[in-house]
Amino acid sequence: MRLGVNEAVELSLGELQNTPSISYFNSIVLSLNKVQKGSLFVAKDHTLIPKALELGAYGILYAGEYPLSDRDVAWIKLKDIEHSLNHLFKFCLLNERVVGALLSPIELEIASKIMVSNFVWCLKESLEDLFIIEGCKIAFFDKLEWLHLFYKQERLKEDLKEDLKEDLKESRLIILNQSFFCSALVYEKQEYEFKMPCIFLEPLKRVIQLCEKLQIEFDLNLLGKKEYPLDHCKPFFVNKNLEIAPYGATARVIVAETSKELFEMMLQKALETLSWGKIVVFCRKNSAAFFKKTNPYFYTTQNNLKEQLKNLAFNFAFIYGISSHHLESLLTPPFFKKTPTLW
Repeated sequence: MRLGVNEAVELSLGELQNTPSISYFNSIVLSLNKVQKGSLFVAKDHTLIPKALELGAYGILYAGEYPLSDRDVAWIKLKDIEHSLNHLFKFCLLNERVVGALLSPIELEIASKIMVSNFVWCLKESLEDLFIIEGCKIAFFDKLEWLHLFYKQERLKEDLKEDLKEDLKESRLIILNQSFFCSALVYEKQEYEFKMPCIFLEPLKRVIQLCEKLQIEFDLNLLGKKEYPLDHCKPFFVNKNLEIAPYGATARVIVAETSKELFEMMLQKALETLSWGKIVVFCRKNSAAFFKKTNPYFYTTQNNLKEQLKNLAFNFAFIYGISSHHLESLLTPPFFKKTPTLW
């Protein structure tokens, strides 16, 4: 994008503090590591300004007081940075006619795994990439406060989900076979196997229908390539010593999750469909009220949790409060098998 100095001053509701030698900016950035020659840097932290100038920033947006150390660049003083950014971003997005689509966090993650159209971006942390790199026509995100900034708005929350309920029954994604942790499906006459909890099938259907509606190209093979494709609710199949086994190879499964919404959804589905096995639930004491109907076990540390898992008989253990990454490190300590020798 290219934004004139006077235009930036007007749209940010700011005051130009000097007469710079530059006349335009190439990008608007909030993160120091994204500053490049020609950037307009949003300085929420004044201590970052010298480095931004060193990296080639052509302008500084700031609030409060700061000495104008380089009068060749544009110094734009603001009364309220957040209010000014909202005003500036909204104009830029309307001008570029970018479509914004609001998804849930898990829908956004699924979309980020399967989309191949280069004009669609999944934004997880910040909007600033839209003002650094050109080419985005549709932005997917999970932050409601961003939605009003866009020229056209799509939602995969609340109203759109209600509208799609009947359509989902007629979805072209057909389930051939489904277990709790693995599903075989057909889409457009091609078969796929997804190694993920079945609670993610409905979010997947909604993402597919949104992609179809907006004519976004996607590839379901990208979701089936890895042994486990998502960052949430990853199941670990283990033996009696808590050593990780291949996916689906044992009758003992442990799953950890930090999202209360996803954990409750997964646990409810497990209680409905896995009644043939023994289910145990772990949480910290301060979360006990959420899961009291399941008679949860409490853990204080990861070592304490590991000891309880070793000593309990179970088929399915669901742990609230730690990530899949932490669970994996708990289950796979450094282990070296001794190789017998003739000596």
